[in-house]
Amino acid sequence: MKKIFLLVLTMMLVAGSFQVAVGMSLRPADSVHFLDEFTEELAPEWTWVNEDSERWSITSDGWLEIQASDPGFFNPEGEDTSMVNLLVQPAPEGDLVITTHLNANPDENFQLAGIFLIHDNNNYVSALSAFCLPCLPDAEGFGYFVEAFKGGEYVASGMIEPREADLANYYLRLVYSADAATVTGFYATELDDWHKIGVIEDFPEITQIGLGAANVPHPDGIEEDLVASFDYLEISSETGLPVSYSVSDPPEPTPLPEGVLFRDDFDGYFQPGWSWINENPEKWDIVKFEDETWFQIIADKPGGLAVQSNTLMRPLPDGDFVITAHVVANPRQNFHQANIFIFEDETNFIRLNLGFCDLCGLPTGHGYFMETIIDNNPFGDVYAVPRGAEDTDVYLRLVNENDMIIGYYATELGEWNRIGRFGNFFDFKSVGLGATNSVPEEWDVEDIEALFDYFEITIP
Repeated sequence: MKKIFLLVLTMMLVAGSFQVAVGMSLRPADSVHFLDEFTEELAPEWTWVNEDSERWSITSDGWLEIQASDPGFFNPEGEDTSMVNLLVQPAPEGDLVITTHLNANPDENFQLAGIFLIHDNNNYVSALSAFCLPCLPDAEGFGYFVEAFKGGEYVASGMIEPREADLANYYLRLVYSADAATVTGFYATELDDWHKIGVIEDFPEITQIGLGAANVPHPDGIEEDLVASFDYLEISSETGLPVSYSVSDPPEPTPLPEGVLFRDDFDGYFQPGWSWINENPEKWDIVKFEDETWFQIIADKPGGLAVQSNTLMRPLPDGDFVITAHVVANPRQNFHQANIFIFEDETNFIRLNLGFCDLCGLPTGHGYFMETIIDNNPFGDVYAVPRGAEDTDVYLRLVNENDMIIGYYATELGEWNRIGRFGNFFDFKSVGLGATNSVPEEWDVEDIEALFDYFEITIP
């Protein structure tokens, strides 16, 4: 903010080791709907609730400073909130992402500071930095919390993450998905390194956005009022561009029809079982595309499976199988590609891709490619089939059946065209998907963007 804010080129294939990491990060939403950096005065959209003008100010270096009072937001009497110096404004319609940079160190039970998404006084969700020694004895009481009430009932049990003792500088974020009716809370100690606190489901429409701080005193009393300083408050929402969604565990595994062993539609979360090879959280997201959520990879340059970033992989079931993915990508430079894989390990695998290679004997370089790599042999068998330059929305399929692996593509689902066929000389362990520019770092190429609508494993 104001203070910052395939064909693989096989000759270049480099053997290496897997770096598997399981973790999620989110990037800021692409379209800023509102931003107040608290310079000199408040933006006119704001309204105070229970204002005490002696307990708030805007500092000379542009922070909103609130000296906390009693009590917190929730009023057990079911009436209007009694929270002092709660700053609110109307919420825009649709998906919302609200973010703040906060300096505060709650260090007494039950001090808190943070941001709020509000339906009414009995229905709200907050992302907070707070102190609760009974809640986090191992962290000495310091933590990040999602606090939420629906119909006056507390619904955020266990949504707590420890905060480093006396850490006072961090970021908080709430993500509201209108269609899914979910609110997800995040914290970050470095902007863009987001960690999920918790998800509230079946939440009613958001009517207000707020921020504030409170002492919520322990029966033994507060020795010193909490002082919370807000650097900025940003509201982002979808305006036709991709929007970052909360990437979380699904509430339960998605039911599957007969014959389908696994399917992930990337509906704002990953189905259980995925893990990363060389995750780069700056280069992937779950985004809105054509009114649906898709898994997006912005490719890096290295192209060997052991070194390319953001390959998503999962274990295989026993027996024969079919993997299918719906992909949108525009490979247009050597050696752009969007892939699906079957792995034995990082040096033995089969790769099927939508790619570009003007050195491969194709009329325009646009093609579908199927490769087998055995013991990291960079000159393994390759099939290359011409692709129209306009064919950027396609389906890819690998079939493992009767000791054969067959690759297919389709520009219309069900109209499959064979790319190639290899004998199965592998002991397959997992399957996956990815995208890569597949060129050395010094090459000047555009990053390819690949969007995956779904990934499915079925019985042949």
